[in-house]
Amino acid sequence: MPKKFLPHQKKKWLELSESGKSEKWIARDAGCDPRTVKKGIEEARRERNVAIAQIELVKEALRDHKDQLLAVIDDIKSLLVMPPENIEIRIDKDGTPAPIPLSGAIIRPDESGGLMLLVRAEERVEWELLQEHLKGDKIWKIFKQWKESILACIQAMIDLKLGAERLIKARTQLELVDEIPRSAEIGCIYPAVIQLFWEVALRRSLGIKDGTNIEGRMIASPDGYVRNGPGGTELAYAPNSQEDCKNKLLDALRELYGSPEAKRVSISYKEAQELTEKAKRNWEEISLLRLVPGSCRVCRRLGV
Repeated sequence: MPKKFLPHQKKKWLELSESGKSEKWIARDAGCDPRTVKKGIEEARRERNVAIAQIELVKEALRDHKDQLLAVIDDIKSLLVMPPENIEIRIDKDGTPAPIPLSGAIIRPDESGGLMLLVRAEERVEWELLQEHLKGDKIWKIFKQWKESILACIQAMIDLKLGAERLIKARTQLELVDEIPRSAEIGCIYPAVIQLFWEVALRRSLGIKDGTNIEGRMIASPDGYVRNGPGGTELAYAPNSQEDCKNKLLDALRELYGSPEAKRVSISYKEAQELTEKAKRNWEEISLLRLVPGSCRVCRRLGV
């Protein structure tokens, strides 16, 4: 019965063969037939080639895994921006804000009546894997703080718009309507005045130079309308008292400038700016490594 040789012996034959030893020489040294040596060398070579191929596959899989995680990090970095100065905030008649799209995210009301920030990257499985890689890293605490600061900033902007509506209604004692009432004797205010006052007060709270000059542009027309400039947008309708209505609107605007809502916008915006920059720096540090420290369940399945 032919003698059986172990895998490590065949591997040794392969090494000897590649170093220049002949199959006959190896056979004499091993005390077996040259044909056995030849077959053993072929088996060892196949096993080695398979092992090399597997290593390359694992390396490629790890590269792909790294690139996927870095792509998530890039998505987060692009997300870390301040809400635009011309952000559109629409509020339903019941006071509920409509969803607000941001770069890579959306803000919408939650079940408790507050706001929640939904990040698209968080819906990907790579997000969970990234959390496993960076488990315990301070980056997650900072990211949470950033989200909270953005929500606080947006809530302050919403409150400013609601505050504008309250002040205008209180000053003018007029109802808000979408179009002029059937009775020409009934006065009203239009959504355009709330939007205009909110935009101007928002820019002022954010320290943005504003050239609107509402006080200089607003006019009381002979037809009973208060307009934003000659032939401009209709802000209110107050037949026979349009001049008085204009003055009350301007009083409401000046009060809005110094309102608690306007101050909260200014404070929350600055806090959000600081946390945005802080979060950016932390994610940029991870990105500059061009790899993600730690490991995850995918890494473990790949044997890393």
